[in-house]
Amino acid sequence: MHSIYVQTLHGTFLLMDTTAESQFTYTVADGLVVRRMPGFAHETASRAFIRFVQHAFDDLPELERFHDFYLECGSTIYRITTPSLEWKQPDECFYPNGARSPSAVLQVGATEHLPELHTDAAWRLTSAEVKLVIIIIVAPQPSNTEPRITFEHWEMAEDDYHRRVPTLRHTSDWTDAPPGDYQLPTEAFVPDVVTRAHYHPTTFLSPRTTHMQAVRNCILRGWKLDQDDAAAYPSAEYL
Repeated sequence: MHSIYVQTLHGTFLLMDTTAESQFTYTVADGLVVRRMPGFAHETASRAFIRFVQHAFDDLPELERFHDFYLECGSTIYRITTPSLEWKQPDECFYPNGARSPSAVLQVGATEHLPELHTDAAWRLTSAEVKLVIIIIVAPQPSNTEPRITFEHWEMAEDDYHRRVPTLRHTSDWTDAPPGDYQLPTEAFVPDVVTRAHYHPTTFLSPRTTHMQAVRNCILRGWKLDQDDAAAYPSAEYL
């Protein structure tokens, strides 16, 4: 357990005990918001996605030194540039070299968390230099022992009034099998100077089916462990 002291707007201090895996958001206006402890499905999805991105870039010979261009920073808390003082903690994030905030962020959650996840995605895209927010949704299915797995890609795009706004650009269903057309935008993971030198802005990574299947399998195995824990400890709350 870790003790966190938070100074409130009224000058008082709160002592909170939380685990290293607990996630939190801090704003001057709202104070500290501590979320539930992630479970197995949450963590396996997060870790598997990191390996997934690595494999996708390893398949591009022209970017064989890809790892020189970015840092995998996990759930590092980063400051969002807004008029108020705010920090956000992602599940995983990628920092291009020299950047002060991540360019790609991953969040994992369940269906009931979608409004919060979508609000977070919009906040990240409009308040920092984030180019891509990927949301992995792992949710139970009625009369089915396996969960529904959905990937969402959020990016900035023009609306009907030519305003750049946070937009759900792509949704893919991984429930029964990984989709054959899943892609990742290259520019979200490497510095702009590298993208301009080597790639057209619309360049995409096309991961191998075997690597996508590995991500899905990890999520399913994590889900099974969560269900076993829930049966043994009914009060446990994960994901």
